Amino acid sequence: MTFRPVFALTIALAASLVLLACPPGPPPTDVVIDIPIGVSSSGGASGLGRTPGLAAWALSSGHWLYDAVRLAVDQATRDGTIDLNGHPARVKLILVDDQGDPARANQIARELVAEGVVAVIGHLTPETALAAAPIYAEAHVLYMSPVVSSPELTAPEMSTTLLMQPDPYQVTSASARAVYYTLDGRRAALFMQADDFYIRRGKMWAEMFGALGGEVVFITDVPAEASDAAIKEMLAMAARRDAQAIVYSGGPELGARLAQTAHAMRLPQRIVGFEELIDERFLELANAQAEGTIAFAPGLGERSDIYRRYQEIAANAQVSATSPDAPYAYDAARFVLEAVKSAASNKPAAVSDAARGLETDGLTGLVAFLKDGRRQVYQVTLYEATPAGWVDKATLTQQSDSTEPGEVAPNEGQELPTPIGTEPTEDAREALLDAYRRLRELSGFRYELNIQTALTSARQRSAIVWEAVPTSDYTHIIWEPPRADGITEAVWIQGESYVYQDDTWRQADPEVVWPLARLALIPDESLEERLSDTSVSRTGPTEITIGDRRVQVWVYTADARWQGKRPARLTVLVDAENGWPLSTQWVDRQSGRVLATGNYFDHGQGIEIIRPRAGGMTTEPSTAGHVPKQPGAERLIPGEVVVDYQAGLSDALERLSASESFHIETRDRASMISAEVIPSERYAHGIYVDIQRDTEAEFLLIGDRVYERSDTGWKPGAHLASSESLWQVFLPASWIMASLLPDPPVTREGPISDEGQDFYAYSAQMKTSPRTRARVVVYVGVDDNRPVRIVWFDAETEEILRKSHYFDFDVPVERVTP
Repeated sequence: MTFRPVFALTIALAASLVLLACPPGPPPTDVVIDIPIGVSSSGGASGLGRTPGLAAWALSSGHWLYDAVRLAVDQATRDGTIDLNGHPARVKLILVDDQGDPARANQIARELVAEGVVAVIGHLTPETALAAAPIYAEAHVLYMSPVVSSPELTAPEMSTTLLMQPDPYQVTSASARAVYYTLDGRRAALFMQADDFYIRRGKMWAEMFGALGGEVVFITDVPAEASDAAIKEMLAMAARRDAQAIVYSGGPELGARLAQTAHAMRLPQRIVGFEELIDERFLELANAQAEGTIAFAPGLGERSDIYRRYQEIAANAQVSATSPDAPYAYDAARFVLEAVKSAASNKPAAVSDAARGLETDGLTGLVAFLKDGRRQVYQVTLYEATPAGWVDKATLTQQSDSTEPGEVAPNEGQELPTPIGTEPTEDAREALLDAYRRLRELSGFRYELNIQTALTSARQRSAIVWEAVPTSDYTHIIWEPPRADGITEAVWIQGESYVYQDDTWRQADPEVVWPLARLALIPDESLEERLSDTSVSRTGPTEITIGDRRVQVWVYTADARWQGKRPARLTVLVDAENGWPLSTQWVDRQSGRVLATGNYFDHGQGIEIIRPRAGGMTTEPSTAGHVPKQPGAERLIPGEVVVDYQAGLSDALERLSASESFHIETRDRASMISAEVIPSERYAHGIYVDIQRDTEAEFLLIGDRVYERSDTGWKPGAHLASSESLWQVFLPASWIMASLLPDPPVTREGPISDEGQDFYAYSAQMKTSPRTRARVVVYVGVDDNRPVRIVWFDAETEEILRKSHYFDFDVPVERVTP
């Protein structure tokens, strides 16, 4: 199909029909509609001039805008005249051609104002419309824009401009409503190309979607030059957060890369975009991977019912030049005539004032406008990419600034796209709870739970193992708490509890141990408390491998609350043969991070019951019951949309790791390092200064080997930091991103100018140690998107903990061999 560019038109054509007021004189009073319109040829109108009258209309070359206005005037007048204060007023059409040139459009506007025009309909490119609209506003001349709907046309200095089609933000609102109501989407990931307009539109989409009840589970900006690895990781994160669609605000090139990567990853999520995607470049770049992409654009499609009705009207009047934009020019011309009648005047100011409060019924629906000149009721077309190209599937008619669904009409011969968020028809909640209830019938079972509490170290987790005999109300708990050495043992037996301390069993407060024992003894009640109000879905049975055997399992999934607070996605595998739970996994809905995994095993096995002989009541409560609480993840709500710039930061750090070489200087309170680094070969040569001991050493780092120079040559650097700790300093991409806490987003400020260079400052909260929370700020060059310096601040005192500078990118490094 041929798409009609609207917001970012590139065609070099403009045309106009203008409503002119002739000089005062005896009746009939002349009223002339002049419409500047740009066409690829002359369009039958050369320069600025009037056609002699109605009989001369047929002499001009046909163009859809000329013909639409002539048709409207012909049908709304009697022999080319209207009644004006009891006198016939002749309507004249002046055809002019701005040739798509803003300078020519500005000059034409000035000449038309000098002629006394009362209204103008036309200018088909944003550039020509923006060049002419201020001239009309200054002269109080009504300007109707049938195609162009740039947001700049709603500025106060464009006070007489009325837009017949929706501006990009109205399209954004309609898109959010269509995803929620028409496509049944409830969870979306939002990707925005790193551009002010695209980010602003994306935030507006998220606010509207949230106001409707939807949830934006992931929102990020993506640099146009982002690496394939960064795009892949962001898409994977969106999938882990259970997004049903990837909503994209940006240009066709980056959109094509998103579509290709999502297809290569076999992701089920649809790409949902805007008018920029309805471009041949997107189809060429994405190729077959474009299929299924959805895009929303202002105005009508070629198969819409409104356009077909206009084509019938035009055919009956023997008008051959048509376009899906023609109904808007047709309605604009009729609206201008009604404004002249309402004003009962041919004075420009009177007509423009009357138009502001006027409401008429048009072919495209109610023609009435908001204070800023936007249409109150407007149309948006839903397109879908198919093997045959873009197809206009449906026309959405929306009420501006409303959260109601509006009207959705499938276009001729089309069906609506398949819903992206169909909810399960069967609620498997009871079946899942029944599987857990079966544990109570067993003579014994074992359960192991690993709670991930941080990503900075594999040790930062809570590992808990239960041996439970439900029928005898007994459980033995072995717990390895985080941030502590050793393990804690506890026993719950028929209402009494004990902990193992100082090589002996000591009686403990039952209220301390019970929360842990309860997870094993009555897991069904614990699970029911955690499940949210949403339904539980079930798929399968499917075959998996457990140990050395193949097992048929049912897969249950549900939205739930981890530890009663944190929004999470729960997956449970249940043995399809006997109905016993086999494993669980909790995934944070906001970050996509695995919070906990659990495994049930040894179902029905005998368990040796421990009967402690208490060595006395513990004087302090045991820590056995204090399962670490995870901070909650707040849902995005209107007015609080926060962009997560993790994609941009990740891409910058990857570019550092991908450099041929670089120099680094890093310093904290205890040490200072200056080194030359070749990341691809895991090679670094430099000076390590121990500030506290007042010593320094020349070191060499190759892979996992550390060497130190001495008087006798190179030797293994045993007393230096380990190779991994050094590599964490040199290659921050792998560990900074892994260390960032998932809940606080990565924010960005800038560009910031310093010493003739522009930077973006990326900030995020992280942990530099199990007990120290810090704020990391990464300064990235705007031009090359590589880190220039990284600074760590103490989160409470704002004291600088460490500062690193990166420079001399890709400068050859002289390698040293030990």
